[in-house]
Amino acid sequence: MFFRISYFLLISCLLSSSTFAKGLDNLVPAKGESQADNDKAADEHKNEEANITAASTQSEGVEKSEQTQQTLPNEKILLATSFGWAGLKKESNTWRAAGMSDISILYLLPIKIANGKIYTTFRYAPMDVAPLISKNGSKNEFVGVVEAYQFGGSFVYPLGNKKLDIIASGEIGYLKATLYDKFNVKDLKIPNESGVNMTIGGGAKWHLLPGVALGPKLYAGFGSFTTYQLTADASFSF
Repeated sequence: MFFRISYFLLISCLLSSSTFAKGLDNLVPAKGESQADNDKAADEHKNEEANITAASTQSEGVEKSEQTQQTLPNEKILLATSFGWAGLKKESNTWRAAGMSDISILYLLPIKIANGKIYTTFRYAPMDVAPLISKNGSKNEFVGVVEAYQFGGSFVYPLGNKKLDIIASGEIGYLKATLYDKFNVKDLKIPNESGVNMTIGGGAKWHLLPGVALGPKLYAGFGSFTTYQLTADASFSF
């Protein structure tokens, strides 16, 4: 009797162990499936890191671009100055200009023609003169200055890589002559040689640095005076 009970208990234990082992087989995934899941998770993690890096790089590029655009001058306002040679003539008198300089202010208008910019301009250009003026059959020598106050417009067109611009301008203004008798001749009447002039011009400028450009300009004026001006110009943008 005792032998039968022991045999029965042994069989029961074996059956329980086998059943428990089968349950564990169902809980543990196959080796191939586990490795595939790990590889997939690793790939997803790498893709997430790559996306984050790309987004960060793009954001930094946009920020740098915006900072560059903010620091570069937009050329809405230009301030220019130049020095050079001038020739003046009025009627039959040559005014023997010794030299000239000018200062200009240009303001960008909201108008574009063929990728070119249009500016409204004001130019102040004084010229040193020593005219020999004929009056009543005699020639009298004077010294002084002719000041030009010119209003107009300027068309600026970029070439190639936008490092070089060509320029065309037109102006109208008042030329005021202030003369002195060179030899202090008694009772000599100082002539009033002022008047209105129209001036056309052209030239080029090379963008040396951001906001800084250099170049030559040539002007020709007609009206109360015949004028010629050849200058070396430097402009600064804001």
